[in-house]
Amino acid sequence: MRAGHADTYLLRAALLHDCGKVDDGGQPIPLLYYGLFVVLLRLAPQLYHRAARHGRGLLRPFATHAAHEERAVTLARGAGTAPETLAILDDLAAGRETAETLALRWADDMC
Repeated sequence: MRAGHADTYLLRAALLHDCGKVDDGGQPIPLLYYGLFVVLLRLAPQLYHRAARHGRGLLRPFATHAAHEERAVTLARGAGTAPETLAILDDLAAGRETAETLALRWADDMC
């Protein structure tokens, strides 16, 4: 909204895009991991991706984080989210650059 966006579907997608950061058991990613994600993605992305592929035990939050955009689409669809909002979330998860996904990435980077 700070950037002037008022499209209801985009704003809903912005609210929902991180809902996939909760695992199948309903557990959120522990806060401690977020600093580790940032450092590894910047300095050693291969280690982050290896941990995400392994994704068991203490590395489970890596798998959840790495797949959170796809998980968000699934969870939003299961909750009955409007198709227009799902399309934005799906584009984001697939890495497609649209005006909406660029706005979401910008907003995510600002937070």
